[in-house]
Amino acid sequence: MEEGTRLRMTSTRRHRRLLCSLTSAAAATLCLSSVDASLHKRNTGVLTSSAEALDRRFASQSSNLRRRSDEFDPLGGTRLSAAVLGGLQSPPSRELVEAGDHTKIIGGSVVEDGKYSYIASINYFTSHFCGGSLVAPDIVLTAAHCAGYATQIELGRYDKGVAMSGDAERIEVAFEIVHPSYDPNNVNNDFMIIKLVEPSTRHNLVSLNTDPNVPNTQGEKLQIMGWGDTVADDDVNVPGVELLEAELEFVPNAVCQSKEGRMENGDYVDYFAAARPQGMINDNMMCAQDMDSDVVDEDTCVGDSGGPMVLRDFDSNGDLQVGVVSWGIGCASQIFPGVYSRVSSQYGWIRQQICVNSDDPPASYKCDELSEEELSGGVQFPVEEEEATDGKTFVTVEVALDSKPQVGLVTFTPLLVVYSTRAPQDFSWIVSTVDSPNGQSVAAIPPGFYSKEFANYAFHHKLEVDIDEFYRISLLDKQGDGLGGYVAVYRGNVPILSNLIMYEKLFYKSSGSDMTRVDHAFYTGKDPPNFFSLKLHFDKFPRDVWWKLESALDGVILAQKPNGWYNERFELMSVVEKIPVFGNRLDNVSYRFTIGDAYPCEDDPNEVCGDGICCNYGNGKYELFSGNVEDGVLLATGGSYELQESVLIEPPGTKSVA
Repeated sequence: MEEGTRLRMTSTRRHRRLLCSLTSAAAATLCLSSVDASLHKRNTGVLTSSAEALDRRFASQSSNLRRRSDEFDPLGGTRLSAAVLGGLQSPPSRELVEAGDHTKIIGGSVVEDGKYSYIASINYFTSHFCGGSLVAPDIVLTAAHCAGYATQIELGRYDKGVAMSGDAERIEVAFEIVHPSYDPNNVNNDFMIIKLVEPSTRHNLVSLNTDPNVPNTQGEKLQIMGWGDTVADDDVNVPGVELLEAELEFVPNAVCQSKEGRMENGDYVDYFAAARPQGMINDNMMCAQDMDSDVVDEDTCVGDSGGPMVLRDFDSNGDLQVGVVSWGIGCASQIFPGVYSRVSSQYGWIRQQICVNSDDPPASYKCDELSEEELSGGVQFPVEEEEATDGKTFVTVEVALDSKPQVGLVTFTPLLVVYSTRAPQDFSWIVSTVDSPNGQSVAAIPPGFYSKEFANYAFHHKLEVDIDEFYRISLLDKQGDGLGGYVAVYRGNVPILSNLIMYEKLFYKSSGSDMTRVDHAFYTGKDPPNFFSLKLHFDKFPRDVWWKLESALDGVILAQKPNGWYNERFELMSVVEKIPVFGNRLDNVSYRFTIGDAYPCEDDPNEVCGDGICCNYGNGKYELFSGNVEDGVLLATGGSYELQESVLIEPPGTKSVA
């Protein structure tokens, strides 16, 4: 872990069960067309799908658009306010306490294999971004500010430069449950539970602390561990390849609250802020710092968020987890201790979530002592995929149409306003094959199926398709004047982020003209024989980035991520996106890759500006490879653009920049 700001927030993400199946005549007709449909009410309770969580994140982002300057946080108000900081004497800057910036262990040493069997790496596909701890065979405990991006966790893979082997496990994420009282403004109750699709069978669990008086002695030794930034530079993030550990000392809350001083940028911070009775440090938090040397040179930082802080070999059960990596003023600060969520303060909530949602809760949680009411309300998750035979499989088309106009940065076009007609009945879609010029229709929803009464509902349509094949989905707006909502396609019948294979925000007006149709292609298999790998190394404003890969022949989109998809969690970090491409069957297809940057201009917030991903706010860049990144077949690279850059990828592998 290394030096740099640490607090970064994401919006909360929850899941909810399906409420009912459609029983209307329209639904019956639809089912006769081999489309299985169900729907659920949106924006209440626990979210059903990953796409809906992302949709909610975009919606919350819309109201937080600001100019890019030192007076505000363009990432949606995630910084602690001056009122919370209390003693702030100079204008706020991006260096102030920003959630989620823990991505490294500073001054740590390499951990020997197997030492911390319970430590989990939480990944966005193949990219690590947070830590966690295994507290039940199918439950991981982490920080709430890590919410929204987890597709899988890894256990037992201490060296990320080495392929999975031995006892290492990679398990997909089913859903997340954020603490109901989590406050992103002051990072109170920074806890989240991750439910896994299947249990770990090779790794031990960590015990959780229930005693508020443990630890209780200043200087008591505590262990931290994680993968993360290893360079002491606020503008650089080089995550650790190997799991590192460090030893810190416990700092009682009364002592921690007394800390005050100036940051490197001159801002004055007082942990005992007058804005709250307990200042910035409350009873749900605890502090730790490197106190056994003249210079503080060990700490958690960006990427370590959510990881455990433990008392080693506490009792016969082994390590005892007392904290969860949460926030801090910089990393390895000489003045300010790091702040951790205190496990004992919210043990009751953690225990209840484990008892309710785990398929095999450990006996130590004494779930049988909970009341029937306390054990109710678990999320219903179909653990096993529905099987198909004879070369067939399923995909799930999720459609969510809003009744309210959406205002915000528009995906892929230099406009600020997305208009909603409040007319979901204008929307329709068709799924067809791509093995012939015209394609064969597989399923279709006509205009009028989504009536006004179902605005703010999400529909799930299950389709039977051929496995390991490409299909086209055509999305149509009858009037061409814009719709609010999204369409997502998932592999299989389980709508989780790791199964997401297509996503489209609906609908925007392109360059002031009506837009009536968008076409996407999606691949139904898990291991495409032909694919591109897009490696993105972000600057300090990941929210600004959008990209898409489309067929140069007809504009069919093979993959895209809209403006706002990546949030502050990915600041100065790298991710790799895997994009299936048509391959040998359509050798004559050329592709166009476009990447853009968009934020409200400082002089006129109604206009869109861009500065690329390099080099005003970090040395970001993109690299597009044929096959795996490790294969080294580079097709395109860049980063020094303003609004956007487009690259033509031709069949022989040549390219030209437009």
